[in-house]
Amino acid sequence: MRTIQQKFTRLVSSMPLIAAMAAITHCGPSRESHSTLKDQGESRDQLLAIVMSGNKSCHRHNNNPSSPVRASIFPDFNRFKDKMERTENLEIDYVLTCYDGLGRLYMTNSTNPENVLSADEDGVLPFIEEFRRVRPNHRLLLIGHSYGGWLSLKTTLHLHSELESLPRLTLVTIDPISKVNCSPFKPFGCSSSPTDISGDEYQAISGSSNPWLNFYQRQTPIVRGSAIEKASHNIEVSATHMDIDNQPLVWESIEKAILGRF
Repeated sequence: MRTIQQKFTRLVSSMPLIAAMAAITHCGPSRESHSTLKDQGESRDQLLAIVMSGNKSCHRHNNNPSSPVRASIFPDFNRFKDKMERTENLEIDYVLTCYDGLGRLYMTNSTNPENVLSADEDGVLPFIEEFRRVRPNHRLLLIGHSYGGWLSLKTTLHLHSELESLPRLTLVTIDPISKVNCSPFKPFGCSSSPTDISGDEYQAISGSSNPWLNFYQRQTPIVRGSAIEKASHNIEVSATHMDIDNQPLVWESIEKAILGRF
């Protein structure tokens, strides 16, 4: 397993320097916004959101053949982001990913949404580590739907094993489906939350996140997650697997979790 630093070096070396810096460094609000906050004696809480959409959720956008910008989860996340920044004094940076079904992530970020990067399944880890270096007091929100939910669980495990100190993490799994258990060749492994993650690993995930919200549905019986014992909150949603990530209950619950009201 490569370390986060090795992954970061490999990712940066594959991009032009300017694009790399745009991808990992966010300059925050405009100068005018900074001035306004300073004059008011305010400081904004900093939140990094990693939003991981499901299998084959990449679509062509402008000149990018595989972009996460048109993933179904993104409009609802954008509305959540805008509301939280407007009403709760939060500054939210994000990394948005889609999964191509072949083991590759395509990622973009709030600094330059048109700049799409390709990486391995654990490609978000360098972004998290660099953001922690630049903004050590930030909070982390990790949201994943379907295969993205499975990847968010794996990402939390990597953070648990590789970082000496963990960021304040809110974990949200939305009908998580494992790529290991569920595929066109394993259709009977698509009707539960990931079983390739052991009980001890689930315990580590639970201990690393506060809170962990796990959403699941029953209306698509052949492709669905399920309750996970170690999650701090299991919430059944009246929806299908394809639209559960767009339900108001999901985003209202995420808002409550970020505000410490769960």
